[in-house]
Amino acid sequence: MNYLFYTKKNHVTQSIRDWMLREELDFIELPVSEMTLPELKQILSFCEDGFDNIINYRSNIYKRLFQEVGNFSELKAGFFMKLLLANPEVFKNGIVVNFEKKQLTVGYSAEQIRTFVPRNRRNIARIMRGIDIYGYKALNYGKNGQAGHKHLLNPQG
Repeated sequence: MNYLFYTKKNHVTQSIRDWMLREELDFIELPVSEMTLPELKQILSFCEDGFDNIINYRSNIYKRLFQEVGNFSELKAGFFMKLLLANPEVFKNGIVVNFEKKQLTVGYSAEQIRTFVPRNRRNIARIMRGIDIYGYKALNYGKNGQAGHKHLLNPQG
């Protein structure tokens, strides 16, 4: 199951939502304020850059917390995560996660979000668009209605 966590509903979350509906993907839409500590820990395990992937450092709430708390790097990770969950506005908007498949993307990026579509459906879409799979181009119907294909290693044959 896919989850869409949002801080506020805006064009980013609407784009993600529209895309998931268009691709007929099952998803649950939740505000970040409903994210649990175990969910946050699991999301962080999917992040390449840890907190940097999911925190909006330019948000006013983050700046206020930084002034109040001081250096976050001196805090224990558990306390820091609880502090973040108590202030959900610090998260970036549009966190899409699939816990079973260990997939995560933040924001709307057409390239990254496509990974949530099952591989067999992506392959079918590539064939229909005429993109090569396994070294072959998709069938092309020429002017005379004859089907043909070209092998990438031998474009003449």
